[in-house]
Amino acid sequence: YELIPQTADHYHWDQGNEHWAELKKNGITLPTDVAGGGHAHCGMMIYGADNWPEEYRGQVFTMNLHGRRINRDILRRQGAGYVGHHAKDLMRTNDLWFRGTDLGYGPDGGVFVLDWSDIGECHENDGIHRASGRIFKITYGKTKPLTKDLAKVNSLVLANLQTHSNEWYARMARRVLQERAVAGEVLGQVREHLFRLYSDIESVSHRLRAMWALHVTGGLEEEWLIKQSHDESEHIRVWSIKLLTDDGQVSGRALARFVEMAELDLAGLVQLHLASTLRLLPLDKRWILASPLVSNKRYADDPVLPLMIWYGINPAVGVDRAKAIQLLAKCKISKVRQFISRRLAGGR
Repeated sequence: YELIPQTADHYHWDQGNEHWAELKKNGITLPTDVAGGGHAHCGMMIYGADNWPEEYRGQVFTMNLHGRRINRDILRRQGAGYVGHHAKDLMRTNDLWFRGTDLGYGPDGGVFVLDWSDIGECHENDGIHRASGRIFKITYGKTKPLTKDLAKVNSLVLANLQTHSNEWYARMARRVLQERAVAGEVLGQVREHLFRLYSDIESVSHRLRAMWALHVTGGLEEEWLIKQSHDESEHIRVWSIKLLTDDGQVSGRALARFVEMAELDLAGLVQLHLASTLRLLPLDKRWILASPLVSNKRYADDPVLPLMIWYGINPAVGVDRAKAIQLLAKCKISKVRQFISRRLAGGR
């Protein structure tokens, strides 16, 4: 029927005037160079560390293979979700061998860049230069190196790392805590501390980290998660949905709450994540959640939400024509109406 379009509002090549294959024959043209260097990207990072200047935090970086550079996008809310706006490239090189393949930040906040280092085009398959890779590191000013092995740090200290300014520490600490929980270590005191962190701090990102740490160290009760679905933060409410369905199942209580949220909680990300849960429901249960989702036209022109709803109900439409017609009658999203009608008329 239709694929979800790219999240970015731009291309990194002269999409209107040249075919990407021409880059291989003719090299990068000036318009493509200005746009970002080419169509092929490899690796992606959302910077969440504390070494680079604050302006880069939360921005998207990706390696541009033909352009021999790092593209940068700025994420902003748009409609039900996000859109990526093109920003000035972070770096570029004249080294013809540079073929960036991935990037990521570490404990000191510096970013490691993996370079395939090969003069071949990105579809090269003759096996040349398989041992010429390089690793670069991009830092800003002085760095603070890792001084302790987190695997040997006290569990309460690991819990407190959920508020660290470098996301790397929070993630690694959660991983170690999860490993200890799986190994049978009693983490009752740690979990009590994480619950206090979640309740007492104002930062939504820190509250989410505490929630994730609680989830991986023993799980969270359904009743507690349903309570969080009433939180004032859209992101907390979204993660209550995600964790309530993390095992691929939707309980009766959770479904009842999701239907209520679909009717009353019109935050874009909430609507998107509710739509994404449709696929987890048995076909005969999808109608009850789809009905309130299609009954609101706030995001009718959104590039993603109507398609997410359609992907969830498509199999059900083919099974129960009567229910599909009932849903069609109350649907206020034109694209979903179109696809339901097409499926009913054509049988597929």
